[in-house]
Amino acid sequence: MKDKILILGIFIMAGLSGMFAQVAYSQQEQRLAIEAQLQTEISHLNYQAAETGLMYADMLAEKDVEINDLQLEIESLNLRIIELENRPPEIITETIYEYKDLRYFNDTEELFAWLAQDNTDGFISFTNGYDCDDYARDLQKAAANDGYLISTELDYIQGQLHLINSTIIGNNLYFVEPQTDRFWMRTVLD
Repeated sequence: MKDKILILGIFIMAGLSGMFAQVAYSQQEQRLAIEAQLQTEISHLNYQAAETGLMYADMLAEKDVEINDLQLEIESLNLRIIELENRPPEIITETIYEYKDLRYFNDTEELFAWLAQDNTDGFISFTNGYDCDDYARDLQKAAANDGYLISTELDYIQGQLHLINSTIIGNNLYFVEPQTDRFWMRTVLD
């Protein structure tokens, strides 16, 4: 009976040993499968990194070309600045406007009537830089063309500099808003 138990023990041991070997073999297969999967993912990531690197290299090359072009343009503009700074100033000797026999308005009624027929205030545009100084100079030219003396004045209205017109009637200085034809007495001169 001891022999049978011994043989049975040997078979049990051999079975357990086979089972352990089989479990160890199965774990090794799993480990190898995981390693293969990881290696595949690493290869894929390396490929993506190389592809991304090439893409960024192309973008950097394009930006280098743009930077080089801008540097050349800056150099060209700097040379133009030096050229303009070294050029002697031009003197304009041509008379643009020549008005003779200009006079002030006789009274406010004459100023009011002239402003009513003048269309400077009818031009409404703030595009292309046409603003208060353009209105004031245009009203001054129109008055001179009609024989009247109107000046331009820089005024400080509502916290901002603003160019308007002025004229003298009798002993009073009047301001004129060229965009609306509104006028008011600013001060007595004497």
